[in-house]
Amino acid sequence: MKPNLYIRLPIDGAPVAWLRVDDSGTQAGHSPLADLAVPARQCQVTIFVPGTDVFIAEAHLPTRRHARILQALPYALEDQLADDIERLHFAVGPRQGDGVLAGVVDRERLRAWLAQLEDAGVVPDRLVPEGSALPLADSWSLLLEPHQALLRTGPGQVLAFDGEQIAELVGMAVAASESPPKELRLFDCRESSDGGFVAAGLTVAASPCPWGALGALAEGMRDGNFIDLLQGEFSRHEAASRQWRRWRVAAALTGALLLLQAGLGIEHRWRLQQEDAQLAASIDSLYRETFPDATRVVNARVQMEQQLERLRSGAGGDAFAALLTDSGPLLKQTPALQIKGLRYRDGQLELDLTLANLQGLDRLKQQLSDSGLRVEIVSASARDNRVESRITLQGGRA
Repeated sequence: MKPNLYIRLPIDGAPVAWLRVDDSGTQAGHSPLADLAVPARQCQVTIFVPGTDVFIAEAHLPTRRHARILQALPYALEDQLADDIERLHFAVGPRQGDGVLAGVVDRERLRAWLAQLEDAGVVPDRLVPEGSALPLADSWSLLLEPHQALLRTGPGQVLAFDGEQIAELVGMAVAASESPPKELRLFDCRESSDGGFVAAGLTVAASPCPWGALGALAEGMRDGNFIDLLQGEFSRHEAASRQWRRWRVAAALTGALLLLQAGLGIEHRWRLQQEDAQLAASIDSLYRETFPDATRVVNARVQMEQQLERLRSGAGGDAFAALLTDSGPLLKQTPALQIKGLRYRDGQLELDLTLANLQGLDRLKQQLSDSGLRVEIVSASARDNRVESRITLQGGRA
């Protein structure tokens, strides 16, 4: 069985942290990335990338086929994303009940990571967001480092904080959760840690951190609830195919110089027509397999988007108007509050907000609850003397 080599990508060219685990024990250290090229060839290589650069979510789709999920995933998560889906790469993780875990990352950011590894001669077997690798069993997991903190409260719920107000943000996550655990598993990897971290409402179970943050991430890989970003066009199989296609195209171009230009034009036109027909057939087949009850297919892409929109939509406009009516005055009177985004589906109103401080967010939650609404704080992070938060509202008291 191959040893496992875990590597965290470097920041600003700094030496990388690495951890090698095999039957004889564990080794750890820091090295320039290029120095790991040779030992990496004898190991299964897992690269951890910054969790702040990867959006993790759960998606619910009417199919269980991996390839079909990959194709439908962008449309299922489109409303939760700020960037154009054409610029994003989507990866499918393990199933979670009737849904799947999903990771979303900017394509150019992913290409930059892979180029960095290629320049160093390191070939990754897996590329994993740090947040999806934190251990997750019957408790939440909190990883503390000198300049950041990662809190994992569920398979698809990961919060990234800076080094301040961590205890307050954890407390807010507990208050916002419908079923918080009794225990918080703490990996405190700060050199100056005093071991006195307290989380309101939770029993803190401190875990040793002898191998630093990499040790905690490597441990979390064992439960299988992680996301490998090397899928689709970025999979190892596809990368090998692209290399072969480059040589094949070069050979074809050399032979093509001997052919008449007219003949080449005819062949090229015929090839494009065949590919277009195959693509149209594939789209039609995907739609019919995903929605087997469909009887008439005119434009498969448009019809798929409409079907997914119907799956996402919940109560009608009356419920939406009622939520706006009940929450609008309270949102308007909250000092320094700005609404950055608003979405409505499944009878639930989702708001992206910025406020002056955490106290203002907590006060707004209480006021909305007192008005008869069910309020959930999905995420909250303090940044540049402001608090960014996502909340959901539903009718009826909690």
